[in-house]
Amino acid sequence: GISQMHVSRLLARTLAQLRERLLVEE
Repeated sequence: GISQMHVSRLLARTLAQLRERLLVEE
């Protein structure tokens, strides 16, 4: 299975990219 740390890290990266995209759009 996938480790909890890997999941949280992946989630954090996704959120960071999403946040940057929103900031750029504004």
